[in-house]
Amino acid sequence: MAKFTNKKVVLDNKEKFSVLAICASEPDTRMAWLLNRALYVDFVNKRDLLGAEVDGQRRLFAVFEAEDEARELRYTLITIRQESEMLVKSYANVDFLL
Repeated sequence: MAKFTNKKVVLDNKEKFSVLAICASEPDTRMAWLLNRALYVDFVNKRDLLGAEVDGQRRLFAVFEAEDEARELRYTLITIRQESEMLVKSYANVDFLL
């Protein structure tokens, strides 16, 4: 049986947004393609990569963006796992943030 946990992230931000954690064994480009089909958007790798310091070494994590002008929404898909490295260690069982 799957175990679900809730984590709270506190941000001082005036814009309204939601964050979804996605657990999937898909590569980042395939996950973007699957979300394109499901959400009827067009995720593209606009930014090269998100750089972060992980255990003293610089790691790169993919970032994809999509806009839905009709609904006035902007989506950002962030890969937070790279092989055994994690961008956000408190989300060890999560692969993507949307």
